[in-house]
Amino acid sequence: MAREMVGMMALLLSACAASTPGAEPAAAPEEPGIVQQAANTPVPLDVRVINTPLPTTAVGTTAVSGSVAATQSGSWNVGITGTPNVNATISGTPGVSAVQSGSWSVGIEGTPNVNATITGTPSVNATITGTPSVNATISGTPNVNVGSPTVSLAAGSSVVIGNSDSNPVPVTLSSGPARQQPFQLALNIDIFDGSTGGSSDLTPLPAGKRLVLEHINATATVKNGEIPYIELEAFNQGSSTSHIFAGTKVGTINLGGDFWVFNEHTLLYSYQDLTGVAVEVHRFSAFGFAQFRVVVTGHLEDM
Repeated sequence: MAREMVGMMALLLSACAASTPGAEPAAAPEEPGIVQQAANTPVPLDVRVINTPLPTTAVGTTAVSGSVAATQSGSWNVGITGTPNVNATISGTPGVSAVQSGSWSVGIEGTPNVNATITGTPSVNATITGTPSVNATISGTPNVNVGSPTVSLAAGSSVVIGNSDSNPVPVTLSSGPARQQPFQLALNIDIFDGSTGGSSDLTPLPAGKRLVLEHINATATVKNGEIPYIELEAFNQGSSTSHIFAGTKVGTINLGGDFWVFNEHTLLYSYQDLTGVAVEVHRFSAFGFAQFRVVVTGHLEDM
């Protein structure tokens, strides 16, 4: 270090001498053991450059202040955390081209609300789980295949059912003549001397059927001066109801008896029971013999 300082001092003295007109260059004092450098030999010095940007290459870790321009090389993967908000404005009718591989399954959780406007004649195959709320305006005649959900119609709505000759809609009548099975039964009932009446039960009714009696027609031959009458007793779930019919005397027969005729419309219902309906014939005296022939008609219907 001492040698470098001595060399620098020698250079400075030489420079000063050279700048003085007419002066001879002064000889630098010599020190023992030191070799004097020539005046024209450059000596390395520290240089400070001010306000001149120089290109540099960072090695290791470098702190950068300000903005850095970057150029992408290759593909970037960007991860989003949380629930981003996307604002998009679409004008015109964008087209999306997609190639499907295999079957796609789309599942909807919860109770979605669907607002749809359908035109044309679409074909819809849908399996609906839960109770979705659907507000739809449909134009045309869509074909809808519905599984098991319940479809409710608003008050005043109408449904048109196709019923062509080639594909008729099967129907079942709940009432009316088509569901009625005709019923008719004739009975011979005798009243013997010492009795005022006799009876006969109608055939037991078929299971699940109800008997409706609509008409009674009968004749009676009784002792002169007797007045006959007929009673129909219907059993209805353990209780009974009676209809009484009066006849008309039409004459006297050769054997000394009177001949009566009964012809009445009625409407008598009987539910299934052990007997269903009983036909009873009566007279006011217990003397002699009396004979009745009774015919009842009506129909059987499903209960």
